[in-house]
Amino acid sequence: MRPEGLKAAVSFRDGAFRDSRMVIALLKSAEELGARVVNHTEVTALVKKNGRVVGVHARDRIDGNEREYRAPLVVNTTGPFADRIRRMDDPDCEPLILPSRGIHLVLPKRFLPGHDGVLIPKTRDGRVLFALPYLGYALVGTTDEEGALEEFPVPKEKEIDFLIDHFNRYFTPPIHRSDILSAFVGIRPLIRQPGRRSTAELVREYLTEVSPGGMLTITGGKWTSYRAMAERAVDEACELLGRRPIPCRTRDFPVVGSRRPRDEIFTLLRGGGLDEESAEHLYAHYGNQSPQILALTETENAKGRIHPDHPVIEAELLYTIRHEYVRKPLDFLVHRCSLGLLDPAAARDALPIVVETMGRVLGWDAQTTTEMEKEAYAKLPLP
Repeated sequence: MRPEGLKAAVSFRDGAFRDSRMVIALLKSAEELGARVVNHTEVTALVKKNGRVVGVHARDRIDGNEREYRAPLVVNTTGPFADRIRRMDDPDCEPLILPSRGIHLVLPKRFLPGHDGVLIPKTRDGRVLFALPYLGYALVGTTDEEGALEEFPVPKEKEIDFLIDHFNRYFTPPIHRSDILSAFVGIRPLIRQPGRRSTAELVREYLTEVSPGGMLTITGGKWTSYRAMAERAVDEACELLGRRPIPCRTRDFPVVGSRRPRDEIFTLLRGGGLDEESAEHLYAHYGNQSPQILALTETENAKGRIHPDHPVIEAELLYTIRHEYVRKPLDFLVHRCSLGLLDPAAARDALPIVVETMGRVLGWDAQTTTEMEKEAYAKLPLP
């Protein structure tokens, strides 16, 4: 790595920015406090009574069953899809969201050795780029441009070329297309702001809105403001329901996975017979939930790896099916163990064992098993 022209260097520990794992930790924390969590469930319409929103109609996208959920207040926190839900109450509402595409590249660790990340706060066209240590790899990102709202966005060649070009302006050795292990896209829910010419100019603020039918929407923001957003949403919900605001516990609330020291957990995992790499992987992804996975290695005889080159073990798959709402192979490979993001080729190699295990645990028939495998193979990230 050469220092010439670098704007800033920032220290990050390996494993920063694991968005999917953070989502699961928050969902499990909410479940502990009484929330009901469902996965692969799509809101198809709002339930109204005397003009007020009192619930949602929802369809299970796997079994096709329709269900109705009612509540004193419906809160819309669907990120880039927030406008779609708002239009169910007010078809003529002005859009709040301007979706922004951001792609990331995963590279071998040799491109960013050590624990330090690098931030380039302003490129020639005003974008922010970074290179971060990430689970034993190097993560490079990100683009920032307006894009269509897609459920499964795919990186464009010009976006990949943009990152390669800018990375090579600041780093040696240079990267080539063949060095990229994975490329994936995220959609940011940026708030529309009159007079701003591009998504890169939009500030990452959040806002709340109450629809004509009384539905509360909170959208925008980013991970660094999610607890403040949660506090504001609950305060406004209390006000809408005519209840006294409750003292906020968000600031110091430890989410699931963060409640026991690393050394204590790691000692348990190593003492249970896991190799160092698998122990590190489990702790990084599951924290204080890791001993539950370790227990499955004995009771289910599930200590084997799903791929010989990666530390993901069979017990981890069983745990996420039973305790983390996994219903499709992509849930596990991309959003739980990260293998599909880090090494899609290895994830495709591991698909047969993942599909076989899920089919056995979830009771899939032959047709469902085939469909799940085909979908996962087609939708795993590039290349």
